Amino acid sequence: MKDWLKDGILMCQQDKWQHRHGLISRLFINENMERLTDLCRQEAEALLPKLSERADEEVFDIREIISPSILNLIVRVTCGVSPSDNYAKALNDLTELYRKRFLSLQSANRFNYWLSCPFMRRRQNKLIKILNQEHKDLISRHRQEQLKKVNGLEGNPSEPLPQIWHESLLRILLESQDPQLTDEEICAELNTCNYFGYMLCSAALCFALVSIARNPTVQQGSQEELQKCKIDHKKWQLEKLSYLEAVLQETLRLYPPQVILQRQLKEDFPYTHSVVGDAVLPHGAEIYVNLHEMQRIENRYPTPNNFQPDRFLNNSTELLSFGMGPRSCPAKKFTFNLLKAFLAPLVTNFELLPYGNELRLSLRLVLGSSNGFQLALKERK
Repeated sequence: MKDWLKDGILMCQQDKWQHRHGLISRLFINENMERLTDLCRQEAEALLPKLSERADEEVFDIREIISPSILNLIVRVTCGVSPSDNYAKALNDLTELYRKRFLSLQSANRFNYWLSCPFMRRRQNKLIKILNQEHKDLISRHRQEQLKKVNGLEGNPSEPLPQIWHESLLRILLESQDPQLTDEEICAELNTCNYFGYMLCSAALCFALVSIARNPTVQQGSQEELQKCKIDHKKWQLEKLSYLEAVLQETLRLYPPQVILQRQLKEDFPYTHSVVGDAVLPHGAEIYVNLHEMQRIENRYPTPNNFQPDRFLNNSTELLSFGMGPRSCPAKKFTFNLLKAFLAPLVTNFELLPYGNELRLSLRLVLGSSNGFQLALKERK
């Protein structure tokens, strides 16, 4: 994905990574976190009428409705504006293009891809250009506004940016005044965060909804907690939703959207193994951790294939779904707030019915289901 994500935080060199991580972490400071959480609540509230249209109908794929809302939210968080129809379509189409390339022999390396898929490559580059052009237009408009504020200069006339009450990632990157942060690198950071936020949050939310639908006691427990923590008909005390958070942790344990973690050793690593014995992994070796298998080990998680959120109540067990060590995801807390902000009104207003086919797990960039996320809804009275 180097053509798209370039030197964003996922792929930048070690000497740049810590600084980039610090910049992105500024997006989630306390005051701005509250504003971003309110943004999540707004997006979730706007989703309810669309779900009401599908209530009391036959089985449908919940991802078809969830994903556009998550995409719209993530772009508002990173860019500060709602995506245009053209931008949203390009981002979705580009994600699907890379999903088709995943594990394909034709995409085994760049040379094969250039030779065997010229039309797909041309379309890929066109979609990347659409996204980056809108990013650069936003960058230009932000800089013009900065000039007006600092120097009182008018600059070139352009469409004014919409007023927002939260800090966006784009504004944070621009106001950092980092001379080494080029426009191309800013585009790479926006692309990386948009891609990860859209794909991982969409998958996690869909897995959670299907899991709740197929476990009635979990749905009842979630609803009872939501009734206790309700502020008004649109808000809940998200920090007090401990059971719902346990539901999300159990979802991420069984269905980690990012299945594989990869790290490179900076020094020799001696280890002891019960089967192969003692050995040393050399400096520079790449380590791959299969979360899907590791988080289903029976001696660590009794009855590992059962959906049991209670195992995370009053338990400090750390999941690796957000990475590990210093390169773990800086958006972990925000992600849980986002998922709870969406689940709260959905579970409160609708009964999730376990209709449709079971999940058929498939890996295409992130963990998903080849037959969609099937369920049905019934409005609560």
